[in-house]
Amino acid sequence: MENQWETFLDLQNGNEFQKLNHTLIFCSPNKKSLSKIKKLLFEKDGGVNDDFELITFFNVSLKSIMSNKSGSLDVYMLYTPTDLETIDLMNTFTKGICSTSRKLIHWIFVLDWEVPNQKSWLRYLINSFTTLQKLETEHSKTDRAVWCINSEFIRTLFRSTTLWHSHHVDFIQQTLRSFCIRKHSSLAYIDNNSKKFSIKAILKDILQDDDISPVEMVDQTNILIPFGADSDSLIKTLDDAFDPTSILESEFISNFETTIPAYPRSRLQDNSQDANNDESSFYSIDLQERLSKIYQAYKT
Repeated sequence: MENQWETFLDLQNGNEFQKLNHTLIFCSPNKKSLSKIKKLLFEKDGGVNDDFELITFFNVSLKSIMSNKSGSLDVYMLYTPTDLETIDLMNTFTKGICSTSRKLIHWIFVLDWEVPNQKSWLRYLINSFTTLQKLETEHSKTDRAVWCINSEFIRTLFRSTTLWHSHHVDFIQQTLRSFCIRKHSSLAYIDNNSKKFSIKAILKDILQDDDISPVEMVDQTNILIPFGADSDSLIKTLDDAFDPTSILESEFISNFETTIPAYPRSRLQDNSQDANNDESSFYSIDLQERLSKIYQAYKT
């Protein structure tokens, strides 16, 4: 741990650190989610420690992400659990990185549909962005994004538990979109089963120097909304009773944490594995059981 910090501080003061044009900073309350992003994006470059306590960092070739671009990326991953005071850790970054006006800093806050902590998402984002806003300097160039990875797991929630329904997912989407508008952030739902909405595809979009990309909302699991492309009126089309202006109020936060269901992770993982092995048998077994019960009831 000490060696990592020493190397990190040396890089801040070195010339090589100043030459990079882009810096990615991934923050998440889930360490496994950060490792998953590293594996999907930067596996070929290697050299990343999965056993980091709070922070890990590495440098990768920009060509590994965008074949038509040259240069390199500094990539930092911050494990920021919701019960940990992270201001000192984030302050270290802003002193050495955000104060360098020649850099564009991409802060990416990673949420994970596969981790049963959706209740805490809003409070985590509010606390993280509040901390970030206090630490950023007026000279820093920053870009913010919220990534909800493993969004294909939403389908598993629907078929594996009676607690989750479509209106819960819509409520989360409306809340996140409203938050991103007010915090000048983009929003992406990343589906591992979709090339267009894969982690690498979304990152390419972030690193493009072109104009704002159009909104992409294929379904509940495939969403890309760049900052500046959304509006409160569009958000209300999902539910006109939803008030986007109230999402930062304590009453709304409490309501969010009460409304979003909790679920036993082990049960969903078992069901998800069965469904992946043979999705058709998942339904046929359930159907046969129901038919058998109906038949037995009819005989009696």
